[in-house]
Amino acid sequence: MKVKQQSAIKKFLLREFEEQAGMTIFEKQEPYLWDYIEQTKGKSSSQFKMLAQTILPRIALYYALLDFETEKKLCFRLCVNT
Repeated sequence: MKVKQQSAIKKFLLREFEEQAGMTIFEKQEPYLWDYIEQTKGKSSSQFKMLAQTILPRIALYYALLDFETEKKLCFRLCVNT
């Protein structure tokens, strides 16, 4: 299944973050997305399409950004404490 939002999310990340950080976040986002899509059961075809194409990619991006910020804060703390 091709998720249309992925290209827009990738462009956003590359625009808002430096290229390497943007790609790192995007690569973290994809496994979240596929996990959420796999967990979506018992929905009608239109509900599944709505979730997979619009809502779940944004939720996955949110969690990828949280992971990225947590890693940055941890790295900063380690660098400051050294």
